[in-house]
Amino acid sequence: MNCPVCGSNEHVDIDLQSESFYEGIRECTVCDSVYAINHNVANIITDTQEDSFLGNASRLSYSFAA
Repeated sequence: MNCPVCGSNEHVDIDLQSESFYEGIRECTVCDSVYAINHNVANIITDTQEDSFLGNASRLSYSFAA
């Protein structure tokens, strides 16, 4: 899965384990954002582009009727 912030496919995997806990975390090597992917949903931990003028646009929700 690509970085949810910049769309790059370049990342470093960080595996956190403790007894029965496991979390795979990725750090994007292009924009330095940190995110986790769970059930094909990306959860952004550190958004390095949060103050960008595009940051608010990506948080908008759209509803479509089919």
